[in-house]
Amino acid sequence: MKVHEYQKLLGIMYREDYQDDPLIAKTLIESGWAVKRLLNNGTIKPFDEYEDVQELIMNETKWRDKDGDYRKVLPI
Repeated sequence: MKVHEYQKLLGIMYREDYQDDPLIAKTLIESGWAVKRLLNNGTIKPFDEYEDVQELIMNETKWRDKDGDYRKVLPI
């Protein structure tokens, strides 16, 4: 799957399936924003394979710290 196809998939999943589920909706939106930021700054390209840039996208999301570790949002 290409990055531009992944972006479309995120939008479809949000609009058609998960818009009313706040947790999943927020995850989809943040993933889309992360992809857009990386595209805008030239880190990734629309026709890159998603699998090749997946880690970059995950590290760009707000639910990860700068070192790539997941943030603790709930007490364990």
